[in-house]
Amino acid sequence: MEKGTQNDAELLLPVQGSVAAFSGYPTPTSNTTYTPNQFFDVVLPHSSRGVVRLVGYMLRKILGWSNPDGSPQNPQVRVSYSELTSEAGISRGAIRDSIDEALKSRFITCVTEGNRHNRDQAAASALFELKWDDSGEYKTDPDEFQGFFSGNGNLTYIPNAFFDHTVRTESLALVRVVGAIIRHSIGFQTRYGFRRQEVSLSFDDLLRITRLGSRSTLNLALKDAEAASHIVRLETGSFGNGAQSKGKYAIRWETDLAAEPANSDQPRKTPSVQKSNQGKAGVYGTHGHSGPKPIGSKIEPGTEQKSNQERFKNRTSIEITRNNTPKEQQQQVALPASPEASVAAAEVGRSFALLKGVGFDEDAARSLARRFDPERIQRQVDWLPKRTATRSKLGLLRMAIEGDYPEPVHAGKGTDEEPGYRFAQAYYAAYHADQLNIAKPYANDPTLAEGFLARLTGLGTPEELGTAFGTFVRGKHQGERNPKPFLSSAINLFGALFAKTVQKKTSKTSEHRRMKAREDHEKAFRVQHEEYLRQRNTDLAKAPKALTQFEEHLEAGFDSMRQFGIDPEKHRTEAGRIASLVEFFAKGSEFKVMGFWEWDKNLNPTPYREP
Repeated sequence: MEKGTQNDAELLLPVQGSVAAFSGYPTPTSNTTYTPNQFFDVVLPHSSRGVVRLVGYMLRKILGWSNPDGSPQNPQVRVSYSELTSEAGISRGAIRDSIDEALKSRFITCVTEGNRHNRDQAAASALFELKWDDSGEYKTDPDEFQGFFSGNGNLTYIPNAFFDHTVRTESLALVRVVGAIIRHSIGFQTRYGFRRQEVSLSFDDLLRITRLGSRSTLNLALKDAEAASHIVRLETGSFGNGAQSKGKYAIRWETDLAAEPANSDQPRKTPSVQKSNQGKAGVYGTHGHSGPKPIGSKIEPGTEQKSNQERFKNRTSIEITRNNTPKEQQQQVALPASPEASVAAAEVGRSFALLKGVGFDEDAARSLARRFDPERIQRQVDWLPKRTATRSKLGLLRMAIEGDYPEPVHAGKGTDEEPGYRFAQAYYAAYHADQLNIAKPYANDPTLAEGFLARLTGLGTPEELGTAFGTFVRGKHQGERNPKPFLSSAINLFGALFAKTVQKKTSKTSEHRRMKAREDHEKAFRVQHEEYLRQRNTDLAKAPKALTQFEEHLEAGFDSMRQFGIDPEKHRTEAGRIASLVEFFAKGSEFKVMGFWEWDKNLNPTPYREP
């Protein structure tokens, strides 16, 4: 798969496992990894989920632990398939492709190839290290990328929880969204050395930065990231007059979640981590340069062009990490989750278990459990047996949860003879493409349908109109994420347009039928009318004055033919004379000759009747 070409299914797919309680990121006073900004600029938006987890895991392993002299404890990483599965969150089937893609993209380099166990040698895991670029150029184009920038600056202290939890367990779309907000908030700092605490980004900005491609995927990832306590949406963007306003986002810190008021309707405040971090060189300290600078771009004298390898050996250079304590001790530094966060996590866990129990896979159950309150999920699960699923029961339950459908109350027996009931039944059958026609209307549907049918009188039977309306509404719902198929909503939203469309179509159809019926009638009685005309031609001899006028009319016509070089003798036929007879005497004369439709109305024993 090419870089940046993941489909929505992969983008939204988290790692397999249970729903983990996450209460925000620890404040960045400790437990951070000094991370190249190119992880957010190049790796994250252009790579598959497996590559993001592989590179993130290596960054955490290599740059997350330092010796007292400031160099990494493990500049190289030896990994096994089982470790990449259990620790990095990469599925076993995706490991080989992820490694190949990371090597091809020049994110990592292989120091020693691994080998399987055989008779002559023991099995050995492959040895990898991050690939660094000593050219001095900071590159964000994946085609030009030759390794991570090895000069000073362009690194950011990132909470370890981002790698240990978010990258390892969450969907690629969510990680891209959180990464974009990290990069454009704490990834930059002001001219005074303080980091940004929040960032304003429009929906289109996020689409461009994350390269998700699908607006629905981005929208779902934003909702999941907020529901899972990764980010805070401080202000919601909006559309109007062709312009798009920007939403305001921030990273969710544990201290903010603990301090947040119990009433979730109160406006959220800007996360405040600046006070506790003032004066931290390399994180919040000034650079001696004006204008925004990436976090971690502190420059020590004489080290402007040193490579990362050199800086690893030089303690006076930039620190690789501020974590010099063992991993077990660092895990104890994280702030405990607030009671409210613990309760919320427990509720999510219960909803997750409930949804798994009815048949959802882990990914779908995780997403629904995070986005919707447990009461809604519980009642929709309880009401599922009352619903008629024409295809997938789980699909119907998902729509019911997302749309918060009302409790189904089906009409009683004996109502299937009512026109409204038949209309509603045909509507649901057509909407759900239910060829068995077993869909049951809701209690109020027949009454609603009766009123709607009154607007469609004469345009078809209840079954015909119900089928047409169901097909019409299904077409209108194409592409909608959470369509509501209820007849009441359909009539309110599309009833007038449907009635107008049907009336117009019926009018055209009726006119076509009328013209066809008239044509068939005239064809059926043409011979009788021609007999009438021949009789009138004979009767003309009994009206000398009219005969003379008619003969003069014919001769005048023949003279005109001669002037144009046409031989009039070819037109001296009985058929031509009769045709001229109708034309001459139909305009009103003492001698009356009726055309077909006048003859049909006055003399035909079986005249035409409108269908």
